[in-house]
Amino acid sequence: MKFFIGLRGVEKLLVIAIVVQSLAIVILYEMSDHPEVVVDDEKLATDNADTNTTASPVDGTQDNKPIHHTPNPGGLILSSSFSYMQDPREVHRKKPLPHILPTFENIYHFHTTVVHQRLHAIIFHDDISFNATFVKKHTDDYIKFVRVEAPTFDNGEPVISPNDFRYVVFDKWMKANAIQNDDGQVIVNGNKYGWYMITDLDMIFQRNPFPILDDYAMRQNLTFFGSWDGGMWEHETMRLQRKLFRNCYGRPFILKFRDDVEWKTQNGNCGLWAGRFPEFSCVLDCMAKQYDAPPVRGKGEKTICDMAVHDYCVHYGGCFPGSEQRVYDQEKVGVLWGNVTMGEHYELFGPPYGRYRQCDAKTWTVVHNRCDWKGPLCFRKDGNGELVRYHQNTTGKKCRLGVDDLPLPGWERHD
Repeated sequence: MKFFIGLRGVEKLLVIAIVVQSLAIVILYEMSDHPEVVVDDEKLATDNADTNTTASPVDGTQDNKPIHHTPNPGGLILSSSFSYMQDPREVHRKKPLPHILPTFENIYHFHTTVVHQRLHAIIFHDDISFNATFVKKHTDDYIKFVRVEAPTFDNGEPVISPNDFRYVVFDKWMKANAIQNDDGQVIVNGNKYGWYMITDLDMIFQRNPFPILDDYAMRQNLTFFGSWDGGMWEHETMRLQRKLFRNCYGRPFILKFRDDVEWKTQNGNCGLWAGRFPEFSCVLDCMAKQYDAPPVRGKGEKTICDMAVHDYCVHYGGCFPGSEQRVYDQEKVGVLWGNVTMGEHYELFGPPYGRYRQCDAKTWTVVHNRCDWKGPLCFRKDGNGELVRYHQNTTGKKCRLGVDDLPLPGWERHD
């Protein structure tokens, strides 16, 4: 205190400025913590008492007991639905659409096909998307729900969109629930999965994808599959994606990215990708760190950055040998990327947009429900218990469901 009193006016101001700056750094660091992922208590009532997973992304402690008690299908699927805010791009339109909350129709294709293929999936959500009654009704042996406390943006906390927030949640949950044994095996919730996959909730699983990934991985020494989003960076069709990349990372980086990949690479779809645990967790870790640091931090008030951040981390995250640039050199880095993830005979990942005729191919393992179907796609079971696809005689993408969550009768289209 005597030291401070003895200083001259300018020196006192300098000391005060340093103290204030230090306090600001501490405050920003504390505010950068992301919400804790907690398991929905209502959902736990549907499981046996000994399957309660008490993982906390904050302290990292958990009992690693399985929440799926069905045979391991070879991989784990992570998806999400967060409704704490509307897509910021929609909010800033001249005539924004209303913020419509999801119903079971939004996850009908995902839920129906995951259960039919007997896969293991976890849907992360906030209380605004799905309440406890919804979760209890739709939790089963194959799909589990994990409730997440949504960000509040209090005290100047940087805004992050739901599209981006999901990767922070995935990353924290994986770090809290993945245990590596002495033999190097990774166990997540009591299962040794060979693959980890992230998908949007509008996906359709036409078969179990993980044996097919195993086959490709064995033949081509692959550890990561990044699905195609529609074109090469140089194409006019990618103008919007280049704009989003520029909005999130700035024009100087876009120029560097252009020079590094010569615009000849294809962009990846952040809503459908899979990898072995080391590569998968590395990309997730990179993405979470991008959201918590400049230039991406805080951009969620006006835009979404998920596509840009995903492509950035695959190219520059150091998750693959030589991945500092030219990730499309697949043989060297163990990555299947771009339109080659359609597979040799359209048997891997389908394209995300309806302008592609092959979107309707029944050969796809995983396909988006954004295709230009001839009426909403629905399912019914035949006498052998197999799913039969058909279309309703109406418009839109969502299958119209009745109160029992089954397709409305009498709406079948007869060609």
